[in-house]
Formats: sequence, C-alpha cells, structure tokens
Amino acid sequence: MKRKFLFTLAIVCTIVISCAAQILITPPKSGTGGGGSGNFTGPGSSVANDLVCFADTTGILGSDCGILKTAVVLTSGSYADPAWITSLAFSKLASVAVTEAMLSFSDITTGNASTSQHGLVKKLDNNAAHFYNGQGNYVTPTLANNYITKTGTYSAACTDGVIEGLTNAFTITLPQVSTCTADAIIYIKNNQTANIVTAAAFAGDTIDAAGGTTVTTLGILNNAIGFVPNNGTSWRQLSSLGCAAGTLTSGGILYFPTNATCGSSAVQGLNLLVIGGGAGAAPFTASGIGTNGVDTFTTGKSPLNTPLIHIGARAQNGTAYLGLDYGTSNSPTPTIEGTNNVYASAKFTATGQYVQGIVPIAEPLNSTSVIVQLWYIQETTQTGAPVFTWSWGRAANNSTPDPTLTGCDSTATVAGTGGNMYYTSWTCTVTSLTSHDMLWWKFAYKTAPSGGASNMHVLSVDVMPVALKPIGGG
Repeated sequence: MKRKFLFTLAIVCTIVISCAAQILITPPKSGTGGGGSGNFTGPGSSVANDLVCFADTTGILGSDCGILKTAVVLTSGSYADPAWITSLAFSKLASVAVTEAMLSFSDITTGNASTSQHGLVKKLDNNAAHFYNGQGNYVTPTLANNYITKTGTYSAACTDGVIEGLTNAFTITLPQVSTCTADAIIYIKNNQTANIVTAAAFAGDTIDAAGGTTVTTLGILNNAIGFVPNNGTSWRQLSSLGCAAGTLTSGGILYFPTNATCGSSAVQGLNLLVIGGGAGAAPFTASGIGTNGVDTFTTGKSPLNTPLIHIGARAQNGTAYLGLDYGTSNSPTPTIEGTNNVYASAKFTATGQYVQGIVPIAEPLNSTSVIVQLWYIQETTQTGAPVFTWSWGRAANNSTPDPTLTGCDSTATVAGTGGNMYYTSWTCTVTSLTSHDMLWWKFAYKTAPSGGASNMHVLSVDVMPVALKPIGGG
C-alpha cells in the first residue's frame, strides 16, 4: 500500500533578527493508497536520512530529495527536536524575500519598543494634538505661555513666554534658575517710555547682562529683553529686541541719539536730500537740494558753497586799482604790496571808509543767513581788535533802487601783529529777499583797535549766501 504525503515549504521569521525554513508534512488521516503496480526503482546513491522524492510521473522512479528528515515538522502534533534549525542550509533560502505582505499584526502590545529594547511603535491614538514622546506614550506637549500682561509686581514661571508690562513701574522676578529646564526662555517687554519695568533675579541667582557684567536687576524701558538659563544659578540676557525709542514720527527717520536709544527725526521734506545730523543729532533734509522724485537732482534752490569773491584791489603794471565799487569820499586807497609776489590791497586808513557792491537775486532765499569772510593785513601791532561791518539792503523788482542799509558787525577779529595777515568770518541775517530782487551791500572799517589807530589792508571780502543762487555780482 502506498501512502500519500503533502509537502509544504514554509518560511518562519523572527522580525529583524533571523529567518529559517522548514518542511511541513500533513499526513492523511486515512487512505488505502494508489492503484499503481510494478517495482519501485531508487536512486543510484543517496545521503543518509534524506527524504526520497518521485523522479518522474511514472510513480516507480525515485531520487534523493536533498532534504533531511530532521528538517520535517508535522503540522499536527509537536516536534520536540529543534535540530532542523541548525541543520538547514541557509544558502537554499537566498532567493526567498520577506515582504510587508507576509507580516501579520494584531492589537496587542507584545513586541512594542521600550526604553530597554527596539520594537514596534505603539498603536496610534487618533488624536492630532498628541505627540509620541521618548517614553513611548502619546501626550500633549507642555508649551510656554505665548503672551501674558502685567501691571504690577509678578513672579515669573519657567513656562512663561512673553510678559508685557502695560502700565506702571514695577518688578518682575525671574524664576529660580535651577527649577527651569535648559530650553526655558522668558521675554520681558515694556513699551512704556516713562515707567521702567525691572527684571530681578531670584534670591541667590544673578543675571549675566550685556557687556559681560553680572547684575541682580535690569531695568527695561521701551524695549524687550530675553532671558535663558546660563547655569544653575544665573540667567543669560539675550540681545534686546530693539532699541528704546520715543514717539515715532510719520515721515521721519529712525536714528540713534545715544548708544542705547533710538529716536525719530522730524518729518523729512518731499524729494529733498537728507543730511546727517552728526553724533546725537537727528538727520534733516536740506531745503533746496532735491530731486524730481525719480532720478534727477535739482539744485535751483541749493546752498552756495562757492562764495561771491570780491577782491579788495588789483595790481596792474605796477599800479594798484580798487577791485570794488566806492564812493567819491571815504574810500580806501589801492596800494601795491609785496616783494616776492606783487599784489594789491585796499588800504583803509580811517574808520568809516568803505567799498560796496550789488548781487542780483535769481531765486528766492531758502535761508536768511549770509556768511561774510575777510582777509586783511594789520599794518601795526595793536593790543585790541578792529571791528568791520557788512551792511545790506533790498530793492524789489519794479521799485526805486538805492535802499536803506542794515549793518552787521564782525564778531571774531583779534588783536593783531603788525605786518601779519588775518582771517575772520561772521554770519549776518538778511530778510525778505525773493526772486528778481537786487541785494545792495557795503563793507566798512568801523572801529580801530585799542592802543592806537592802525591802517587795515583788505585783500578780499567774500560773501557766501547760504541759500542764494545769484546770476552775477558787483
């Protein structure tokens, strides 16, 4: 009687660690065998304990299967001998691939990852607000408060985010550093410009402030400063979020009046050139120097940095001539000067002597200041300083010329040494000048220096209108 056996090759895997193969044999529970007849022919040679397989379809020709009997496990009952695990040739499984489809999961915790071993992730809890933590649990993160406001004394918590002082001057005490985690961060904000909010360290703690200093309190005014744990007993001050600024002006420019504060300039003129104010001062726009709002500078009303130069006298072929207008009397004397260089001067020999000129005004004044510059030689040494005066008058278009003049005396002359050249300048104020006016001016020797009269040899009188654009001069 022949007995039928069902052979099945199965893959047994331990996840990640190893895989092995075994032969599962399911014997029939009953049967009488097949109906074949004849002699069964075995292989010419075989390996001891290998199974025999049919070599063809005749049912009478056998061959060595190449499978040890110890590698066979009955699907019913138990197989106590695990020798098949070590005797199986793993090289025969080289072409076997384990895919996700071969795996089967169930709703149990066996095999989950833990703090002591690798494993499977815990079943998702379907809560979008939860996150998987390092202990294998789904939790809601503990976050710092985003923003809280205070108006009086307050003791901060490690989880506070931004604390803003709305009104009043008061103190916010930072939490004890040792009670906070390393990722704690606290910002104290105070937009008030008059009341200081003080950040104070917990008793026994300190604050490592900017600049390397260590303090226990830190005043905050119109600013915001952050703090993070530095070590077990100190907070580290972060860079402040900005500089302390007063009221901001629309159309102004932010600048730094001090090393620690911000300021806002006045409204800047439309399409005008901005001038730096220097240390501590606000920038401003120059009246008259502007653009067309696109790409072209306009200087029709710009300050003149080139003075209107009026030479006192000229030397021509050994003869001196006055370089300016003068009257029929009280005029200086043109004088030849110099040995190495021949030049001329207008020698004022008495007070009251003067020269004069005119300046046509092509465009309106944008400033009322005129700078007068004077170069002169004092003939003899004196103990006091001379005084000169520059006078001006206005004649409007379609009006009678020869206006009344207004004087403006020099303010910075000094006691001079005979034969030396001196320079002085002073500022005069002119008013009411507008387009197409004519500016009349007169320069005079007003007061002699103390210690005796001295002739004054004037080399040049220059008039620098701060905001004139003349078309000519006299």
